[in-house]
Amino acid sequence: MYEVFFNPSNPSVNLLQENEVDHSFNQQFLFNVSLTSSTQYFLVVTTIDPQDIGSFFIILTGSSLVNFAETDVVYDCKYTKS
Repeated sequence: MYEVFFNPSNPSVNLLQENEVDHSFNQQFLFNVSLTSSTQYFLVVTTIDPQDIGSFFIILTGSSLVNFAETDVVYDCKYTKS
């Protein structure tokens, strides 16, 4: 999850939280992040293997209204975590 913007050339910039898949928990993940109103956040979803495709759900809970907007932006970049 990124705050303000996502830069695929430098994915560590503005990174709030990342999650590695926990294979012991059915490849699910959970973020527990406090968000600030009037701030844009970007949830970037990717896989290790390009052949891993399919549907997924995003469930958000909290005390305030949240607006989601889907983007048509698709980045194809090769990044190796150091």
